Amino acid sequence: MSTNLVGTVRIVLALTVQAIRFANSAKLIIQQLEGFGLPPNPIKPDLYQDAIDNLSDAFNTIDAPPLNIQWPTDPILPPNPIYPNDPIRIKLSDNRALLALDKTNDAIRYIHTAILLSADPDITEQLLLFRFQVKAARLALEDGIDAPPFAGDVKSR
Repeated sequence: MSTNLVGTVRIVLALTVQAIRFANSAKLIIQQLEGFGLPPNPIKPDLYQDAIDNLSDAFNTIDAPPLNIQWPTDPILPPNPIYPNDPIRIKLSDNRALLALDKTNDAIRYIHTAILLSADPDITEQLLLFRFQVKAARLALEDGIDAPPFAGDVKSR
């Protein structure tokens, strides 16, 4: 396996970890909404959780043979602080989700490069599976960003 391929896949792993962290942060923040007389939208955190699950599956795909590229153990992150009002929470959650989407898009670009660098059909198949899982996460993030923050609310974007 070439060093260019290994380096590219490690970049993809780092971007995937960052996307997982941002998506998790967006989910936790949106779950803290108290609402302006409306309950928080239960679909939005579920979509973020779907993105986290897809990104985690993609991460585990790279850890499996034949690539078997290991990533060092992640430190445990502190919990999100509690923000005083709902408008700040909504903006912060959407911001974190957009950052997760950016990292996911970057991972897709890098994985495309890794697929082009790969000469082994087994590794190429593994990278294609990874790309599929990350694209599924991207769709969940896009749907979560577009979903209104409160149940019964209509978001104008």
